[in-house]
Amino acid sequence: MTNSRHDFVTTYRAATNVARQIPTATLLTYDGVAHVTYLNDPCSRTAIERNLRTLRTPPHGTHCPPAPAVTTAEPPPARQ
Repeated sequence: MTNSRHDFVTTYRAATNVARQIPTATLLTYDGVAHVTYLNDPCSRTAIERNLRTLRTPPHGTHCPPAPAVTTAEPPPARQ
């Protein structure tokens, strides 16, 4: 399983609760803000792809650090 600590759709509390209910589950935690960690975080993507290729899960308690925020929005015009 993978979940962001600050997921705006699926809460981290819910993810940890589900992980506790599945005896073989491993929760990979992204410590940033995102809903789809595979697309938004290189650390998560690497761990997920490794799991898909080798069927080995990351160690229990693995956390990926938050990626720097990326914005494409332009700042508002300066007030005069």
